[in-house]
Amino acid sequence: MSKVENIHARLRTARMAAGYKTATEFCEKFQIPISTYNMHETGKRKLMPDIAEKYAELLQLNPAWLMTGIGSPYFGSAGSEDTSDLTEEEYLKLLNYKGNKRIIKQQIVAGEKLQNVDPILFSKIIIEIIEVLKNCNMNIDLNLVSNHAIEIYKDIILTSDSHKDQLTMVNLAITIFKRQLQELTQETNEQAVNI
Repeated sequence: MSKVENIHARLRTARMAAGYKTATEFCEKFQIPISTYNMHETGKRKLMPDIAEKYAELLQLNPAWLMTGIGSPYFGSAGSEDTSDLTEEEYLKLLNYKGNKRIIKQQIVAGEKLQNVDPILFSKIIIEIIEVLKNCNMNIDLNLVSNHAIEIYKDIILTSDSHKDQLTMVNLAITIFKRQLQELTQETNEQAVNI
């Protein structure tokens, strides 16, 4: 089976490894037309790169791996082996499928290296923090950005395993961050006026 023909097997096993036992469950969660997805997953319809990239984002996969089978399935993982000719059973083993989601809840402690970080979620947090600082006409201090991003990320991953819920929680966390920043700015301005 060629690399292109085997995309459907990688998609199916990646969905299962992400904790979605059925295609219907996955499609309902992300409002994907089930008939279209089923054709992609069974190989009856060609999976175009832009659609593969969207599926990869939802399943937290490396889109290049999904399309070609070469490299690591997950971002930040070592490995560049060609897995394009693996069987579905071998994909499940590779993707660590045990009937549960890959997300590992872990405490993030100062000085400890972050592992299994969701790059989409973490980058969204950083971008949103920088936007708030820009909108408040504040200097962008990278230490401030990274400290707040780590705290927000930690709170979110410890609260939910659902990627969709996590992305929604970023918006809430950023709203709270913005409000706290505005209150701090207001207090600073009031203290300056009283001096």
